[in-house]
Amino acid sequence: MAESPALAEKASLDPLEQVEDTIKIDATEAPLLDQPSVNTGTSAQPGVPDLPEPSPTRTNSELRCNRKPQNRPGTPGEQRQDHTTARKAEVWLREQIRQHLAEKPFNVDEGVHRDDENRESDIRIQALGDGSDWHVEVKHLSGNLIYWSELEIGKAKDHAPRYFMVLLSGENEPFEITWLWDPLESLGELPSHVEWIWQEVRKPLFHPPEDEWLEVGLAPERPEATPRRSHRIEIPNDLRKSPEPLQALDVRLFDSGS
Repeated sequence: MAESPALAEKASLDPLEQVEDTIKIDATEAPLLDQPSVNTGTSAQPGVPDLPEPSPTRTNSELRCNRKPQNRPGTPGEQRQDHTTARKAEVWLREQIRQHLAEKPFNVDEGVHRDDENRESDIRIQALGDGSDWHVEVKHLSGNLIYWSELEIGKAKDHAPRYFMVLLSGENEPFEITWLWDPLESLGELPSHVEWIWQEVRKPLFHPPEDEWLEVGLAPERPEATPRRSHRIEIPNDLRKSPEPLQALDVRLFDSGS
């Protein structure tokens, strides 16, 4: 019995392509279900309805060429883009504050400040007189969510009322500035989700070049990972749409007695 053209085409495909294309070919060749047997007058056999023309079968390579890329929120590429924009916004705000305070008795650190407990302050402002300082946490809003870590919250508690948070909106300079002068109170009134994070732990093991390859059984014991937690907070529109000028910072700095 001679092979049909469809079967001959399937036989020429590699096994992976053959599986997908077999399903497609069978689906186009199968009769339609639940269709009434009405003679349209054009069928070769009386009483048999005309079937639609089979759609052309495409191979996997054709499907791959025609497939459009998926632009899904939260993909690694978008996360990298958000991180890049957040860093750019942070650098921009630090420079804006430095220029604004250039003629005033304050100093602004050039980069991120870390304390003895390795807790970061995105921007630290220090009085030239008594050395007192203020800490500014910068959050860039790519949507309406921010993440406030356990270490950041602890630093906010230790340095209140000299710990501020800035919400920056926009994708390019100049960013829109929203000050939270008491973030513990402002954000504490909002619902949040606590996310637990187990950081990946790596333990390099030196392998002398003259030794044979290490056996699997000689791998070091895996150290116990300490989880961290972060609060995921949704910022309401009425809070993020209440921008204040950079000059609003002066009131907080000079009213503190410096």
